[in-house]
Amino acid sequence: MEAQGEARARPDVMTILAGVVATGATTAKALRANAELFDRLLAAVRAAGVAPSDLQTPALSVQPRFAPGEQDRAEHEDWPSRIVGYVAGNRKELRLRDLRCASALIEALFAAGANEVRGPTFSFADDRPQRRAAERAAVAEARAEAEN
Repeated sequence: MEAQGEARARPDVMTILAGVVATGATTAKALRANAELFDRLLAAVRAAGVAPSDLQTPALSVQPRFAPGEQDRAEHEDWPSRIVGYVAGNRKELRLRDLRCASALIEALFAAGANEVRGPTFSFADDRPQRRAAERAAVAEARAEAEN
């Protein structure tokens, strides 16, 4: 016998991946430009109510930027390619626990210069009550089916 249970509840946590991408002629210039943008982004995030413990850095990257039409050459070892600069990206995963501030946070991200935003996704700080309710519903369904 198999039974399923379902529980519904409003999420209480919003997660967004937000970041900035900047370019520069050298890796140092790209990283410096990125750091300046990222500092503005972090200030806006903190002002919007995201706690420092709810920030994680999932990615920092630096990649070459090729002259127009040179990307195909870069993918073939025997073709010389010309690097004309670098692209630096930095992203943070943000968790917002006061969902009343969600719109303000999203607006603040873009106003601060975020040029990469993924999400939001919604979840629970603690999903145990929902799982227990779903388990109780499944047991009740199984019991009702067994009694018939």
